[in-house]
Amino acid sequence: MRTNFVSYSSAVGRARFHIALIPKYRHKIFGYERIKTFCARMFEEILSEQGAKIIEIGFDLDHVHLVIELGINLSIGRAMQLLKGISSRELLQAFPWLRQRFFWGGHLWSPAYYFDSVGDVDFNAMTNYVREQGVKPKDQLTLDYFMPPTSVGGS
Repeated sequence: MRTNFVSYSSAVGRARFHIALIPKYRHKIFGYERIKTFCARMFEEILSEQGAKIIEIGFDLDHVHLVIELGINLSIGRAMQLLKGISSRELLQAFPWLRQRFFWGGHLWSPAYYFDSVGDVDFNAMTNYVREQGVKPKDQLTLDYFMPPTSVGGS
């Protein structure tokens, strides 16, 4: 399925990731609705300032999952650095009792995080496409399958 590609001056594509962040010591801070709401808003603002966006966000008591779409100029490492650094500072300022009760060292997030790329085409389809380059069976997908549709006659 060819959807939601972004066109840049010299590139076409998208960078979508599923990420998971965990508070230090797996403290169950997301059981507080105000903290979840504040954190979600912070993540949206941080990514928006970088030309990226949240596609989906979900909280469990002791971790958060996001599906994000990064722009062409933002790496996953830099995105995590910004999300964790800024949100930690803002959460601990907005809710000082978090520092006193859970995060006395001043660090809210675990240094580790999980990430995986997300796309419309699954891993097996893409690896088969790459592996079969130069071989043209009837059912092999062409590069056009992965590209956004173009308008006929220009715009």
